[in-house]
Amino acid sequence: MRATLRFGCLLAALAVASGCEERIETSDAHSKQAASPVTTGSVSREELIGDLRDRDFDASIAAFNRVKGMTYQGEILPTVVQLWNGKIETMGGVTEEFVTKPRIRIELADILIQSASRGKSTVPIDEIARFARTAATSSDEDVAGEAILVLGERGDARDLPIIREAILSEKEGVFGKAVLALALHCSADGKLVEELVRQVKLPRDREAIRTTWDTAKDHRGVMCLPS
Repeated sequence: MRATLRFGCLLAALAVASGCEERIETSDAHSKQAASPVTTGSVSREELIGDLRDRDFDASIAAFNRVKGMTYQGEILPTVVQLWNGKIETMGGVTEEFVTKPRIRIELADILIQSASRGKSTVPIDEIARFARTAATSSDEDVAGEAILVLGERGDARDLPIIREAILSEKEGVFGKAVLALALHCSADGKLVEELVRQVKLPRDREAIRTTWDTAKDHRGVMCLPS
């Protein structure tokens, strides 16, 4: 099992280095919408279900961010797994139509893939990865960017072409997240980084790739230990 490391401060640095315009939670969380309110603290099962019941995207995503920032997720993680599996019968008022929306589902995937990196064996990693690969091609850049980050933390070499393509597209909405995903990816290496640096067109993007990769060096040294 890979060692775990709280890397919120690293992610904040990576967000700046990559040129990503997304906010980073100062916790074990990925980058989120810049327009979203900064969220700290914990969230209860009742609060999370209430936001989902209200079909409030902003409040729900803010709640998910707080989940990612929780040091102990033991009480809330089973609820996230239930939501992922569509087991909402005991969550009165929460609708399948809302929790299966790609923007909500990729947030659930994000929480679960981070839990998997901490050794939670009950997380359906392969299913999450399949969903993220599809979501990475979404025309919704929020969904696509978050999916690419999920693939970055998953660290499967098969997903590097998706991250590579997103970087080479240099699309403003996904480039920063793709660079961040590359820097977190345990199967990426310096050779790929230099190849991407040579191929991107904008000088600022070349610098973003190199700086982000270098900033994440210590993180990879811990998180990418052999199983």
